[in-house]
Amino acid sequence: MGENTYFFDWAEELIDSIVTSICDAISKEGGNNPVLIVEGEYEKLSPEKKFLLQYFVALCWGEKHKGNYEALAKQNIVDVWSAINFIQ
Repeated sequence: MGENTYFFDWAEELIDSIVTSICDAISKEGGNNPVLIVEGEYEKLSPEKKFLLQYFVALCWGEKHKGNYEALAKQNIVDVWSAINFIQ
């Protein structure tokens, strides 16, 4: 059985759009407290989008950090925002 690359491509694009949207919100707020902004924006997400972000973390980190997937998903967003600002 081959893997469904269409699904993975679609999920990756959706994750990118979610993270980009939250990074834009951080930038619009001035970027003074990205963690607080991520917390607020994350809570506005649908349960499905939260699940997708946490599922990505689970794939990357595995069982080692089970129970911390939500915190790691939020940290990933802050890290992406920091990286974007570093290269600009």
